[in-house]
Amino acid sequence: MNAAMAQLESMGGLNGIALPEQFAGILQGMPRLVSSANISFRKLFANELSAPLTAIFWIAASAAIALFMPNTQQIMCRYAPVLEQVSQATGLLQHAQWQPTWPWLLVVALTSTFTLLHLSRVSEFLYFQF
Repeated sequence: MNAAMAQLESMGGLNGIALPEQFAGILQGMPRLVSSANISFRKLFANELSAPLTAIFWIAASAAIALFMPNTQQIMCRYAPVLEQVSQATGLLQHAQWQPTWPWLLVVALTSTFTLLHLSRVSEFLYFQF
């Protein structure tokens, strides 16, 4: 239970807030705020696998896709993929509903080809020594 509380405290910023180094110049005129909120300035991503702005762009793009694009049940709703009633996508997203056409054949073929070609790629196990 203590570990769960510590996690929640960290998520709420109760153990301090770490901001990217780029923000240090912006907040340098507010030393009382920085000290009272226990703000520290560090690298945005500790592993630096990508540039911070690139990473933020991909996070925002992924969130937009997850929140605003139709899910797989809405894409396949014409073919009753589940027992419950599925709401159909509306507007421009209506064109994302699957149907047996040449454009969909191309999308599925390209996705399948890309996936098969990358199956032999070595990737580190995500939870190794977690």
